[in-house]
Amino acid sequence: MRKQNGGYIVIETILAFIPFTICIICILSLINVVVIQARVHNAMTQAATAISMYSYTLEVTGIAGTLNTIGSKASEVQKDEDTLKKDVNEVISGIQSLKTSDISGDVQSISGDAHNATSSIIDNPVAGISQLMNLKDSASSFTKNIQNIKKSANQVYQGGKNTATDVVGIGKKVKNDPKGTAQNVANYGINEGLKWGFSELVRPLIGRYLAIGNQSGDEYLKTYGVVGGLSGIRFYDFSTFNVGVIGNNDTTLLDENDNIKIVAEYDIENKFTKIKFPYDKIHIVQVVKTKAWRSGSDFIPE
Repeated sequence: MRKQNGGYIVIETILAFIPFTICIICILSLINVVVIQARVHNAMTQAATAISMYSYTLEVTGIAGTLNTIGSKASEVQKDEDTLKKDVNEVISGIQSLKTSDISGDVQSISGDAHNATSSIIDNPVAGISQLMNLKDSASSFTKNIQNIKKSANQVYQGGKNTATDVVGIGKKVKNDPKGTAQNVANYGINEGLKWGFSELVRPLIGRYLAIGNQSGDEYLKTYGVVGGLSGIRFYDFSTFNVGVIGNNDTTLLDENDNIKIVAEYDIENKFTKIKFPYDKIHIVQVVKTKAWRSGSDFIPE
């Protein structure tokens, strides 16, 4: 009897061991991601602190005030840009919803259910009642789709109306103060250029703080699965012409509020095991922000 039960025990053990092993591998893979996040965050914090300490030279030379002014003027353009993008997205979302609404299928279902119910209710009342229930469901689905179409059409209308208002508002600003508008746009362009330049200066500094012994920061990141290594980390993304991106979340040397901000965006691929997970890569976004040391008493790391 024991010999016969032995086979069942082996099978049950195997069936329990496989999910357990997969669970452990998943946990170890996530630990790998957490370790990378912690190391990158530490490197970003050290870099932001070092930049903040040396930012006092910007105050002495008068560059800090200029950067504040540029950031303030650029933020005005950024607000108009974000408002316009938001309203355009409303229009695009509404149009996409209209495209996915298919009432022709509901009409065909209603027609078919009505025909079947009429044909079978005399010969087979039970089947006829079942067809009537299907007809009720089809009619309910048709009504729901009509409501969704109405909602999407209203979204397109409101989004289009708001977009037109935004464009008219921008046009009025240009008309009433063409010189000021041109200056704001120029400051916006300069600010984006400064962000890009600062992000490229931050990259090697982050790599220095990620280095371990003879292993460079780039090698460390590649070893732990960061796509592209150090060069794969995005500190700046020019999103002016990308309607889907609203807001400004880029690495900034000094904004209008005296903040130094470092934003790191990267992907981590699964290199711990060859097992295929539902995801190929994990997208990570990390932000470190601190106050610039301008007057000698405002250095307050966050």
